[in-house]
Order: sequence, then C-alpha cells, then structure tokens
Amino acid sequence: MRKLLLVVAVLTLVGCSQPSTPTSTTATPPPTAGSSPTTSTTTVSSTTTSTVITTTTVNLAEIDYPDNPNTVDDLPDALTEFIGETIPDPDLAINGPEDLDRWMAGWLDWLAWINANPTEGASKLEVNMIAGSDQFEDMRSALEERAKSGRRLLGGGFLPRSLTGTFDQLFEDKTALRIVMIAAGPPGYLINDAGTVVSVFDGLDGEVTVAAVLRYEKERNEWVMETFEVLGRP
Repeated sequence: MRKLLLVVAVLTLVGCSQPSTPTSTTATPPPTAGSSPTTSTTTVSSTTTSTVITTTTVNLAEIDYPDNPNTVDDLPDALTEFIGETIPDPDLAINGPEDLDRWMAGWLDWLAWINANPTEGASKLEVNMIAGSDQFEDMRSALEERAKSGRRLLGGGFLPRSLTGTFDQLFEDKTALRIVMIAAGPPGYLINDAGTVVSVFDGLDGEVTVAAVLRYEKERNEWVMETFEVLGRP
C-alpha cells in the first residue's frame, strides 16, 4: 500500500550530476508523496467564535527504507508503484474536518505520480496546484530538469503525525483553507531511466511543522494546493 507523505521541500537537488554509484546526502528531501490506509481520531475545539480547529492523529505503517539500494528493484513496492501508471484523479472536495485525511491522501498520491513520471508530470502540475507562485515555477522547473536528465524521484517528503485545518469564515466563504502538519521525513531516492539508484537522500532528524494554503476551485467544487512551507521545529 502507498505511504502517506506530504511533499514540502523545494527542489535544490534536481540539477545535481548523475554519479555512477549511489551517493548519500543529508539535504532536506525533495518533494514526492504517496499514501497508505490510516486510522484516525478527531477532536474539535473552538479558539474563537469564528474559528474551529480540527486535529487528526494519523497512524502510519512504516516502510522498510533501504540504506544503500543499487536499483529500483531494491526499493519497496510502495515507492515504485506510480511509475508508468495513469495519473490519479483524487477527490479533493472538503466539506468539513472529516475530509482532511482523505484530501491529503489523494493529493499526495497525485504528487507522487508527478515525481515518479516527470515527463508527463511537468505538464500536469496545474491540475492540482495553483500556478503563479515562485514555488510552483520551481517545482515545474525541477520536473522538467529531471525529465531531461532521465531521472525519477521516489520517496522522500514528509510523514504527517498530525493534521490541523482552520475552518473559519475564510473557509465558509470559499476564500482559503489553512492547514498545519507536524511531520517527520523518510529517505528519498533518485533513479535513472535504467533503474539505477543514483542518489539517496537521508530522512529528517526529528519532526517539523509544515503550513499550507488551499484555494477553492468553484467549477470542480474542490480545494487545490496553493503554497506550503516548513515553519521549523514544533
């Protein structure tokens, strides 16, 4: 099954040269994502008369991430299953707190596909992410560079430990939905077209806080990612 990962690092590693043997780095993992079944408990509390915060605890089965894989065959199926597959079509509608886990799992499945298929992914980034920001352009450039160099990015990103949404007047007016995640980060792997692992990116040490803003798409009745950023340690 796929791993639920939030992708939040921005793409400084995509232009690196391709070594003949795998290398390891402690740099922040580049973006990629996937999902797995989760069991959740939800609590709701009101911080003001107009703001309701919902916190969902996400329990995740761990993947056995290899330290020094040689080829794509050495990676767990959960990280490779999007390669060559049809682009996912997740349900990104959000009507309330109970929809956050499903939204996140679906959006991250789509983003995992983007990174596993960069040639197609570069032209599909606008499907579930709003264009125009520097972050969007950086992500598209990264995908185009990987496609040109024949590389795919698998794994990496962040493992959410808790997910919080602000369902206030901005959400009710369909203006914006703000979400915050406490997350850890697993390793990531860069592979070439021959299936050789050319780089291994170490996971995060500890947890970080990640914030994101979603915007409403009226024609689709869905919420789409606009921006996300790492705020620091919780």
